[in-house]
Amino acid sequence: MTNILLVAQDKGGSGKSLIVRALAECLPSAPLIEIEANHRLVELDGRLDFFPVRADRREIDRTGGAAARAEFDGALNRMAAANEPTIVDVGANTSSSLLPLLATAHERFVEARPPVCRPGRRYG
Repeated sequence: MTNILLVAQDKGGSGKSLIVRALAECLPSAPLIEIEANHRLVELDGRLDFFPVRADRREIDRTGGAAARAEFDGALNRMAAANEPTIVDVGANTSSSLLPLLATAHERFVEARPPVCRPGRRYG
C-alpha cells in the first residue's frame, strides 16, 4: 500500500482545502480525493475523485455514525486501491465520522507482504 495523506479538521474555514491545493502543486502527479458535502476543488477535477457526503449531522449523531458509514465506502475503497501517494481532503464535520471508521476498517489497508519500514532503518 502507498502513502495516503489525510488533511482533516472538523471545523470549517480552517484552511484544509488551501493546504490540499498547496500540496497538489508540490506533488503534481499525486491523485486527489475530496470527501466533502460540496465539491470545492473544481480546478483540480482532472486528477480528483469527489465523494459527496450528504448525511445530516444530527442523523449521524442520532445513529452513532451509522448514517455516514455507507457514504464512505467509495472513498475507502479508492484509498485502499491507491498505488501512488494520494492526498485526501476531508471536509468539515466529516472527520469525526471518517477517522473512527478508518480505525475499524484497517483490513482494507493491510497487505500480505511485510511492511516497508523496518526497525533500525533511517528514512529521509
